[in-house]
Amino acid sequence: MVGRKKGCIPWNKDKKYEETFSPEKAKELKDNMSKVHKGKKLSDNHRQILKEYNTDRAWTEERNKKVSVAKLGDKNPSKRKEVRIKISAYRQGIKIQDWDGFITEKQYDEVFKSQEFRKMIKERDFDMCILCKKIDKKNLIHHIDCIKTNSIPENCITMCRGCHNKVHGNQHRHQYHYYTEKILQEMKIWLNSFLKVGIFGLLFL
Repeated sequence: MVGRKKGCIPWNKDKKYEETFSPEKAKELKDNMSKVHKGKKLSDNHRQILKEYNTDRAWTEERNKKVSVAKLGDKNPSKRKEVRIKISAYRQGIKIQDWDGFITEKQYDEVFKSQEFRKMIKERDFDMCILCKKIDKKNLIHHIDCIKTNSIPENCITMCRGCHNKVHGNQHRHQYHYYTEKILQEMKIWLNSFLKVGIFGLLFL
C-alpha cells in the first residue's frame, strides 16, 4: 500500500459521507462505524492522552464561528423533535416506545392548581425542603412519583428550587430511584424526629 506524501491534502478532507458517496453507501458506512464502536470503552491510558491533548487547546476564531453557525436554528440537533423526544424519554426513565409527551406540556390536575392545597402542603412541612432542610416561603411542591395528576398529600412534598431542579434534571432510571428513595428516607427521619422532640426542638437540631 502506497502512503500519502507528507503535506499532501487528501481529496476527501472535510467532506461528509453524503458528499462523497451515494446516500445508500453513506448510510451503510455510518451504520458499520456505529457497530464497530458500540460497547467499546476507552482505556485509562487512552483517556489520559485525550485529556492532555484537549487541555488548554485553543480554538481559532474561525472554528468558533463555524461551530456557532452550524448550531443556529434548526441545524442544532437538540432542537429536532426526534432528539428532544429521546432526551425526554431518558429523563423520564422510560423507553422511547412508552413516551407519551413532554413533561412540561402535561397539565396538573385541578387539585394541585388550588392555592389552598399547595398552602396546606407547605404548612404541613413548615416551608422546609425535605432534602437540604432550607426553610423558605418560596419553596416549591414536588410530586414524589413525578406524576402531575397524582396530587394527594401523601405524594406531595415541599422542596426548594435547587433540589427540585436536581431531581427533575436527573429523572432517568438510576438517579430517579436514588432521589425517590432519599426523599422517602428523609420523610421517615423527619416524622420520627418530630414525634420525639416536636417542631421547636427539631428546628434547632
